[in-house]
Amino acid sequence: MKEYFQEQIWICVSHDFDFTRLLKGMLEQLGGSSTMLDIEAIKKSLQEKLQRKKFFLVLDDVWDTFPAAWEPF
Repeated sequence: MKEYFQEQIWICVSHDFDFTRLLKGMLEQLGGSSTMLDIEAIKKSLQEKLQRKKFFLVLDDVWDTFPAAWEPF
């Protein structure tokens, strides 16, 4: 898998779906700082780290099937 994707991210979603926690976890796995509080700063940092890269994202243990909850993602 590492030969096909430059980045691999594995996040456990679980019952307590929290969009900010998921983004911070993704950023941590990419070697970034998760101490940012501003959601837009977190998104921008993720975008910079993943820009022009193939990445493999696993959202493990997803329980929330309410589509509106996933819209921001």
